[in-house]
Amino acid sequence: MPLLHPSNNTGCRFYDSNTGIDLVLDGCSAQASITDVHAFVTLSQNFINVHAPSGALGVYTFPLIADAVVCGFEMVRGDGSKVEGVAKEKEEAKREYGSAVSEGYTAGLGQQETGDIFSVSVGNVLLAETVTINLRYVQPLMDDEKNDQIKFTFPRTYAQRYGFAPTINTAVGRTTQQPFQMHFVIQQAGVIRSISCPSGHPISLELGAPDGIIPQEPQHHFASVSLTDHTGFLTRDIVLVITAAGLDAPRCFIEPHSSLNHETTAVALTFVPKFNLPDIQGGMEYVFLVDRSGSMHGTKMQLVREALIVLLRGLPTSGTTFNIFSFGTTASKLWDSSRLYSQSTLDEATNHIDSMQANYHGTEIASGLQFVYDSFPKPLQRPVAVFLLTDGSAWDVSTCVEYTLSARLALPEPDNARSFIRVFTLGIGSGASSDTCDSIARAGNGIAAYVKEGEPIAGKCARLVRAARTPEVKVEVEWGVGSEERDGNLVDIDDDFELVETSSSAASPKLAAGLINLFDPDSDMDNQLSTGPPPKPNPTLPPLPLIQQSPSAEIPSILPGTRTQIYAIIRTPKSEEPFDRVVKQIKVNGIVTSTGDHVQLVVPVSRSLSSSVSISDPTTSFINEYPFIHTLAAKALIRDREQGKHSFPPSVSALFTPTPGEQGDHTDKLELKAAYLEKDIIRLGTQYNLASRYTSFVAVDYSSQSQRVQTPRVPVLGALIPQSRVPGIPSPAMQMSTLWMAPSPYYLQLQQCQPQKQHLYPTPTPIAMLQLPAPLPIQYTDDAASKKTQYHRRRCFNCLTAESPSWRRSTLNPGEIVCNKCGLLERTHPRPRPDFSSIRSARHSHSTLSARPLDRKAGRRLSRASVIPQAELASPSRFHDALSLCHRNSSLLTNRFRLHTILRRL
Repeated sequence: MPLLHPSNNTGCRFYDSNTGIDLVLDGCSAQASITDVHAFVTLSQNFINVHAPSGALGVYTFPLIADAVVCGFEMVRGDGSKVEGVAKEKEEAKREYGSAVSEGYTAGLGQQETGDIFSVSVGNVLLAETVTINLRYVQPLMDDEKNDQIKFTFPRTYAQRYGFAPTINTAVGRTTQQPFQMHFVIQQAGVIRSISCPSGHPISLELGAPDGIIPQEPQHHFASVSLTDHTGFLTRDIVLVITAAGLDAPRCFIEPHSSLNHETTAVALTFVPKFNLPDIQGGMEYVFLVDRSGSMHGTKMQLVREALIVLLRGLPTSGTTFNIFSFGTTASKLWDSSRLYSQSTLDEATNHIDSMQANYHGTEIASGLQFVYDSFPKPLQRPVAVFLLTDGSAWDVSTCVEYTLSARLALPEPDNARSFIRVFTLGIGSGASSDTCDSIARAGNGIAAYVKEGEPIAGKCARLVRAARTPEVKVEVEWGVGSEERDGNLVDIDDDFELVETSSSAASPKLAAGLINLFDPDSDMDNQLSTGPPPKPNPTLPPLPLIQQSPSAEIPSILPGTRTQIYAIIRTPKSEEPFDRVVKQIKVNGIVTSTGDHVQLVVPVSRSLSSSVSISDPTTSFINEYPFIHTLAAKALIRDREQGKHSFPPSVSALFTPTPGEQGDHTDKLELKAAYLEKDIIRLGTQYNLASRYTSFVAVDYSSQSQRVQTPRVPVLGALIPQSRVPGIPSPAMQMSTLWMAPSPYYLQLQQCQPQKQHLYPTPTPIAMLQLPAPLPIQYTDDAASKKTQYHRRRCFNCLTAESPSWRRSTLNPGEIVCNKCGLLERTHPRPRPDFSSIRSARHSHSTLSARPLDRKAGRRLSRASVIPQAELASPSRFHDALSLCHRNSSLLTNRFRLHTILRRL
């Protein structure tokens, strides 16, 4: 994979994977339903093939928020047929997609490239056909400046990043401009106070329930927001900030699964802690690690300066030491060691911040983190908080996570609650990698925040500092069902899974201890010893536990002012009482590690907030009743598995967990643990129909046999074959004249050919002998709600024309569409445009003679018999006669134009 450097070009790319040619993404639209602190988004992308006559293989990459999970994939063909995608194991989905494309079927593949980049592949899109991919995903919302504010972010671009790209599809990104529109329906349990768009996009806002909806809540709990970008050049991330009453209140929603095949109940516990704890005795050390690579130039560097000033002025006044590190290709620090926080050191740091420039070249985040971790004493004598300010423009996320986890384990002093290190990240600018920032903060037991141009930053920076100076608070959740305490550990009461090892020695008894039969007729000497590398572990997963919780038993520290979300999937058989009848409240118990004080929170249980609004587009088959909380809980469980956390019973975890004091290589155990985690992720992805690191969506249209692309991929007349695919055959060997040859470097190979023994490739049959299939009829409509496809065309309601550079909605006839001329006349003069058909027919009858070609040498007009019929021009013999006639008589301008038009059509 090539080594990429961050550049100014950010965005998405839609291209043909065979030729590398950029294809047309004919518009993009999204509909979002924001309920409480979660969002449900349906993204529709229209792919059109205008380049490849043999069927395009388009690949489109685009960004998503790292915590978002794709839970639906649908492909809609140009004729209106729909194919629902199914989540399968990643390699299996790729094989099915590749097999379908090679056989000529139209297919779609949706897969996760990285934690925040998704790709959609569409194979065998017919020429001039539009294929719509409807993608559905769910994402939790972020906190904003205040506790009663949440922020929805819809990324439009992703920045090209430094390092080795993990996949081919993410290696090259460029901006794809296309018209875009988005519609939000917002529903909150409290009163909606305000809605703003800090990203600067033009929006229209309407408070109250949308038309045609009977709300279950008061009108002031609803709002509608619309955004339309006709130009397609607004590539900034869309940010929507919602202020509503009660968003910071503790609440616990439950959701019984709507399917009969799932006897589970999902629980979502969310709260914003409000408590005051004294600062850690003896003070803390604060280290600021600043990204000064080339990708941080311009407004990003200005945001870094502003954020650093706010962060420095929010540090505790007593017992605080701090230092500033900078990194890029190399790393440096302001002082050799951290200095005491005072006015003089603050002024010196401020002058250093004002002089910062983005002149450190490449973005090597892992090296910068390692440089900071190596500067700390081992073990740590006091708590440390590291603030990383970056746009995340680096692919090597796994190394950053590995270095951070190692530092958290190796640096603190054992059995010392006042010796710990936490890492916080601040994502800078539009296109910042949420995967990079969230992963590093999660590994460092901290939190991540994001600032963009036009947004206030004081509240976000103050929340980071308040979280950093708070002692660690470890908590656990009592769900109230199916658990009891055994040997000091909380375990499931039905955890009776036992791993049974089968022994080959038990099948055939030995003669005696130490005695081997020198002639054993049952011995297979050929298969006794295995050769080659050991096979990949293929373990058998244990049954699902009664409670699957995320975060797992090791819940990160609770931080004041920072939203905490805990999910669980609990098995609730249909024969038992409903969960909300058995459990009325959820308890959160914890302890402050530095002081030993206990904390507690009791939250009542309620049914999930049901959406009164259907966001499904009429062109999709997505249902409105969807297991919303189940999807979020499954995504959280998958994220835990990707970080190595699990909920396997002790009998399984003992297989891959090294015993205390065990020496030697643990590679086998690590591989076994990775195999267990991978299979568990695949089980979650396929069970809840989610895309993940090991699962992908695949959709194949096996129904349209008539439109199936032939194998090899050739259209009706032929296929363009690159010269590189014709081994050892020069152009004369194709025995084609320039009349039948396509522009270099492609040859046009006709489909219906008679094989010749003396030639490696068949000789083309003349075009006149080819039997063309009857085209499908094209239907015309004047309905304004209709969409243009390969079989549907628009027609003016007034003048009945089907050709217009643009179309308008009729003001005199609502719901109808008119051409540009008729529409302009209706707007300027409230009346329909007159019918000029009779005038045109009269003019045509008077101009018939003048329309005939002129023979300037003879000084007369040619008769109609002199004009060569179009049908005769299709004959090869007649074609050469017509060509020589045109060259002999340069006055036959009309015939020459008609001739070249026919050639282009052929």
